[in-house]
Amino acid sequence: MNCVRGMQAILYYYQSGGRLRRPLEVPEDVFIEELEFYEMDESIISEFKQKEGFVVERREMPTSDWQRFIWLLCEEPNRCCKPRFLSAWWLQSFGYLCSDDDDDDV
Repeated sequence: MNCVRGMQAILYYYQSGGRLRRPLEVPEDVFIEELEFYEMDESIISEFKQKEGFVVERREMPTSDWQRFIWLLCEEPNRCCKPRFLSAWWLQSFGYLCSDDDDDDV
């Protein structure tokens, strides 16, 4: 039912000349997914997010290739399996360091 309401709101956007209104019964995240599904322009989606109170930040990407690679690993971990492997390794290393006892000093 939410999909139908979302589609009606997007149809109203085109009919009204650019007034985008989210129906009250449609959650914000579902409505944003609907906007992306119907391939609305990114400026329209960001304008909607600003009106709804989302914090929209623009960050500059690093210019160096290796810095950009590390940046994407940390910022978008669902992009590929490398960040998952890296985070599992970090957790395992951290767990090992925390569980290491210094009983040799006794």
